[in-house]
Amino acid sequence: MLFLAAGLALITVVSPIASLILSIVGLQFSLDLIVYTFYSPFVSNSIKIIGIGCIIYSLSLRSHS
Repeated sequence: MLFLAAGLALITVVSPIASLILSIVGLQFSLDLIVYTFYSPFVSNSIKIIGIGCIIYSLSLRSHS
């Protein structure tokens, strides 16, 4: 259950917050366009992939029980 909760939290909470924080930091420090076109989607999608991995792992744990 812990991995399921962690995966859902990563997908639904952490990913949008990370995108928001990267956007705010980019605006505050006047960073280049690459922050919005590469780093923000890369970080957001990486967090989502880790979250999906946690969910799949939790489902595989349940099937062995």
